[in-house]
Amino acid sequence: MTNHVRSRFAVVATLTGFLALTSSTGDCLLAGELMRFHTGGEGVFVPANLGVGDPAEHPTIIGDGSGLATYDGTPTGNEFRLDGELVGDGWDQHFGAAQSRTAGIVRGDLVFYPYRTAANPDGSGRKIHIMESRAGEVWFKYTGFFTLDPNDGEAGTLISRSGFRIVGGTGLFEDARGWVFVKTETSLADVFPDAEGNLNAPFRYDFDGFIELADD
Repeated sequence: MTNHVRSRFAVVATLTGFLALTSSTGDCLLAGELMRFHTGGEGVFVPANLGVGDPAEHPTIIGDGSGLATYDGTPTGNEFRLDGELVGDGWDQHFGAAQSRTAGIVRGDLVFYPYRTAANPDGSGRKIHIMESRAGEVWFKYTGFFTLDPNDGEAGTLISRSGFRIVGGTGLFEDARGWVFVKTETSLADVFPDAEGNLNAPFRYDFDGFIELADD
């Protein structure tokens, strides 16, 4: 989603989400206090490129060798909660990309792919993960690693584990800070190529951590 489309709905979405949140809890959110942060849902990495280098020289590389795994609006869910209370109707949507940093690190049967935040596909050039919600955007930066386990499940699994640092946002989350542990899980049996030859990797995501809203 482009910046001008986001801006078009920012005021309405923020006001709607804030009113729904405060009415559902009966209390106002207090700035300066740590609140539990949780969300979850499903998405697709498109393309699901893991590992940097020449695929012909490194059999651990998945995809085109760029190491860029993109999720441009595909992850969505309805579980967004602060301190256990839904934010609006709980809806969220995610935009971003992860950049691998090696060709893949082999340890026994496992392959590890360290990664970090890449430039957001919204065209802004900002290296942030954007989570949209009914109360505004939450912005993150992260580092983490994918683990490829060919012996787990029906055809193997690809699991990412990362630390997401909250670096601000819009609406209710302007100048917010916090830290969230994020896990995604893909069954390799569900990975498929699209018509353009890109690997598509469906995944489940879960965010769990803490957020502190800014003082007015």
